[in-house]
Amino acid sequence: MLSVSGDASSFEQLLRHYIPSYCVLFAGMEGLLQALKDHQILTGIITNGEEELQKKKIKALSLDDWISTETVFISGTMPFEKPDPQVFYLVQKQTGCKHPLYVGDTWLLDIMPAQNAGWDAIWMTTQSENTGIVGHAVFSICQLHKLLISYIE
Repeated sequence: MLSVSGDASSFEQLLRHYIPSYCVLFAGMEGLLQALKDHQILTGIITNGEEELQKKKIKALSLDDWISTETVFISGTMPFEKPDPQVFYLVQKQTGCKHPLYVGDTWLLDIMPAQNAGWDAIWMTTQSENTGIVGHAVFSICQLHKLLISYIE
């Protein structure tokens, strides 16, 4: 059990301890990840953050059931972090992926830098108004699933 003594360091330690227990996949995500695995689609994760905490979140979400540790890229272990497009160049080089597609939920940190690095990108968003975006936007896991399967077929 962790106790908080009132300083910021103790609070951060407590937060890091409990954050993974609050991680939950969106409804339908397991089916989507399994479909990608069944189609032998190379999947991965690009995430900003400290390595230990991000690995705890990945484990809490059981993402290692579908995504290999070799395709998990955590900024805490890399020379760059999103939104630097260099992250995407590095990941593409290390994976050998010829036609990379990135799904992200943040326009400025995910979608723009992926597109700037020459990747296709899908924005998973709750913003339904016309944003003038270039590319695809989806508003549910179901829409994302249909769009990704259309890429495969």
